[in-house]
Amino acid sequence: MMPIESQRTPLERRDLQEACRAVGLDPREARHLRTHSNEIWLLPRAAVVVRLSMNHHDVSAVTRMVRLVRWLWEQDLPVAELWHESPGPLVLSNGRIATYWRSLTVPEAPDYRAFGSLMRRLHQVSPPPDQVNLAELDPVAAAAEILDEEWPNCGLDRRFVADRLAEIGARLRSAPLSISRGLLHGDAHVGNLLVDRGRLVLGDWDSACVGTPAWDLIPTALEPQRWARPRAPYQAFVEGYGQDVTTWPYYRELRELVEWRRITERIRIAGHVPRAGRNLCRHLHTMYAGDLHTPWYGPEAEAATRGPQDFSTR
Repeated sequence: MMPIESQRTPLERRDLQEACRAVGLDPREARHLRTHSNEIWLLPRAAVVVRLSMNHHDVSAVTRMVRLVRWLWEQDLPVAELWHESPGPLVLSNGRIATYWRSLTVPEAPDYRAFGSLMRRLHQVSPPPDQVNLAELDPVAAAAEILDEEWPNCGLDRRFVADRLAEIGARLRSAPLSISRGLLHGDAHVGNLLVDRGRLVLGDWDSACVGTPAWDLIPTALEPQRWARPRAPYQAFVEGYGQDVTTWPYYRELRELVEWRRITERIRIAGHVPRAGRNLCRHLHTMYAGDLHTPWYGPEAEAATRGPQDFSTR
């Protein structure tokens, strides 16, 4: 099971109570599972998971995500299932958005070969119907969102990022990325894998879009470097998928865009997930140095962090 943090204040539970009351669920035995871009609660008796957005998300975007998940489920594709009585996205009184999902288990040990096969199957799916209305991925624009965020106080100038993204954008304008265009999960990694009746499925479809499959594959390809994990799991993933994204044209440019995007996401949530702010300066310094191998996570990265780091910006 996911790690459980059961002690939450009454104020923090207020939104959960509102979300449950609206659909006839009992929140009294709710257990907090985790908080990242969403706050996740398990209702054990009902076998329902409630996801609460951390920000006032665009309800139309969440509605598109729900429509996509329902469409994928109807195609018998490997996707987490919405709670059968779910009314769709519910906007709470403070603007947060609740969605409701059937409770699933987390795999004890991720099967990377099966994960690769799952991603191959997903990438073979034709883009969903027009009513789902998924966004088109622009990798450079996705990475460039970091320029609009509060900047970590790491002694580095954000103009470097703008210059790097301009360089990469110029290279990619002539790249044949549209040739391999398809449905993307948008945030595919082993942390989003779940097990449903013995079958591996993907949860967390908030970032789904249409674009180059490389965007989904690169996070797993980075695990041996940034997570200091053995290479064997990635090799199993490659065998399952049938291709190695690290050999694709423009891999290095797309990898850098993925990494800037990941840093952006950590900056965004650092205010309410303190651990997300740890090692941010390490991440940025490696990017500024063009260092593709220094771990961002794991024992080596933690050892290099002297004491707790508070997220601060300037």
